[in-house]
Amino acid sequence: MQKLKNCNTVDGPNMSAFEFLKKLAEQERLSITYKPRKNDSCDCYDVEMYLKILKDKHIVFYFNTGKTNEEAKNAVAKSALGYFKHF
Repeated sequence: MQKLKNCNTVDGPNMSAFEFLKKLAEQERLSITYKPRKNDSCDCYDVEMYLKILKDKHIVFYFNTGKTNEEAKNAVAKSALGYFKHF
């Protein structure tokens, strides 16, 4: 987690926040579960994300919306990454 605290950008210009979070999860042995769904009421996508920090058995829940599934996944990943910056 110390590496993330010192990191201001994702690893490379083409890496999304969601891809960065997946890489971080692999390195730090975190469990990520996300559930995308189309929200017909606003013609957008909702994403639920659960992070389980295995070492501490801590579960964190995030929810966000975007115009596309990718936008929603990246928005929820940015929220989660913000949490780790303050860990």
